[in-house]
Amino acid sequence: RLVDAYRGVFTNQELDGILFIETARRNFLLNQYPRDLTVEFPDGEIESVESCPRAVLSQDSIRLRGTSHAAYTVAVRVNGATAEWNPMEGRWSADAALAPGENRIEIESIDELGMVFERMEFEIFRADSFEILGGELTSDFTLTSASSPYRIASDLIVPSSFSLNIEPGTLLFLDEGTGIQIDGHINALGTTEDPIFFRPNGCGRWGSIAIQSVGNHFTHCEFYRASSTDFDGIPGPMTITLNAGQASIEDCRFLDCIRCLNVNGEGNLSLRDTSFLECELGVFGVNSYTEIENCLFGETQNGYDTVQLIGGVRRPSVIRGCQFEGGARDGIDLEGSDCLIFGNEIFGFVEGAGIRSRGPIAPLLVRNVISNCGKGVVLDPSSRVRLNHLTLVRNDIGIDLTAGETVAETTGAIRNTILWENSEDILSPDTAEILFSHSNSGKSLFPGIGNLSVNPLFADPDKNDFRLRANSPMIRQAENGLDIGAIQQSTGQRSYLQLR
Repeated sequence: RLVDAYRGVFTNQELDGILFIETARRNFLLNQYPRDLTVEFPDGEIESVESCPRAVLSQDSIRLRGTSHAAYTVAVRVNGATAEWNPMEGRWSADAALAPGENRIEIESIDELGMVFERMEFEIFRADSFEILGGELTSDFTLTSASSPYRIASDLIVPSSFSLNIEPGTLLFLDEGTGIQIDGHINALGTTEDPIFFRPNGCGRWGSIAIQSVGNHFTHCEFYRASSTDFDGIPGPMTITLNAGQASIEDCRFLDCIRCLNVNGEGNLSLRDTSFLECELGVFGVNSYTEIENCLFGETQNGYDTVQLIGGVRRPSVIRGCQFEGGARDGIDLEGSDCLIFGNEIFGFVEGAGIRSRGPIAPLLVRNVISNCGKGVVLDPSSRVRLNHLTLVRNDIGIDLTAGETVAETTGAIRNTILWENSEDILSPDTAEILFSHSNSGKSLFPGIGNLSVNPLFADPDKNDFRLRANSPMIRQAENGLDIGAIQQSTGQRSYLQLR
């Protein structure tokens, strides 16, 4: 406003120069005092909370210090105790006691009203001693909660004639780049109350669990900060790699792992009730069979597909009842890999596709909700279209049948499907012979039996709730008296697990 008052007194170029100088002066003054809650580790063992959010130490206390907003802060608390506070510098310091095992450190900034206006939490694990493991086992071996924590100081190898058994509540800390090779068997069977933890020993990343055998099981395990090797599109070490091996993974969690699961060489993976959070890639399969059920895939990082399957074996893989929460590329990418994709929620892949299929295959897509993606479904023109009971909403393109490199006559059927509020509902070659039936388009009425072009009346689309209202014109308008779209209004249920 002050600058505007002098317009006409100074030229616009002079005013722009004054504004630039005053903005730089303001920013310089603001940067002279802290405005954020931070924590430092002056003993030098840990660089920062960001680089080491779950540190492992062997001491009974740690000296912490950091900054808080100099203008607003009256006090800082560390685990409920008041820290030393220097208001002139906006800095605090405190000693935090560390008990054996897991320690959660909570730091709070307090204002003049006694209210917490900024908070930070992180974990430090105190391990006074480790049971150290490494090398090749010479017999069956069991890791117990009573003897943990264990430190894997060098690669642990389980020969073909032996088994590694891990009991509930066991903690394993693996040195940076170190892994476990399973030529025999591994049974890591945690429980809801006592999960098994695989963590790095220090602030780096441990390597991978490589499996070359059948009959391996993981339940209630957490895999944290694993797989450090970059493979640039070539299958390589991930958190768990099945090299023609077989494993079941149930009720587990992959957290801050670069790449999580690799299945290749006719490997076999059964994956259920597992979450993938802060990871770059969920599942990568080559010439293998993969069954993925009721899993949560958080937003993937750094431009990888969430699930990518290349090639296949005699039977199609299965992905059902899962939630995909976005990423820089595709949610599901099939390259010559047949697959049944049933009852999933896929959203937020704004630069890619919810589901992409390459090559002359015929994946079966049933009861999937795909929204807010660059493209909902992308199929190669040479593939046979099999889409049934889909809900495709607010994508740039709902269905793209033109993205392949081959020139072929596209055939198939789109049935019982809702396309609504997409920039384009469907792109198809001029030679395409697609049968539309009992489907709803927001752009135009498809030719065929039972098609509509009306508002489907979703429950709350702004909150990604694509259930149908009780008065929706989609109800009982699909084949066999069912509802058009992925979700049946009578039950309001979305996933395969709820529908079966």
